[in-house]
Amino acid sequence: MPVERVEKASISEDGLLWIVLDQQGRAELHEMTRANLGQPVQIVMAGQVVLHFTVITELESGRLRVQNPHQGLIEALEPVQ
Repeated sequence: MPVERVEKASISEDGLLWIVLDQQGRAELHEMTRANLGQPVQIVMAGQVVLHFTVITELESGRLRVQNPHQGLIEALEPVQ
């Protein structure tokens, strides 16, 4: 997922990175999860695996929660924070 697909990013008080995708990013995430139901997937941003999970449902919200974000990802997202 290109960083350009991020509409907003913020770090919560408990250290979680919250990413909100733009309309195209939400559509791409929805299509990717629809096409991979039951399969393991990785979401990569700025060269970092931000999420690794098995798809159990289609994701439509475009809101992602990243635990322990890598500093390189945080720096890549600074312009949209």
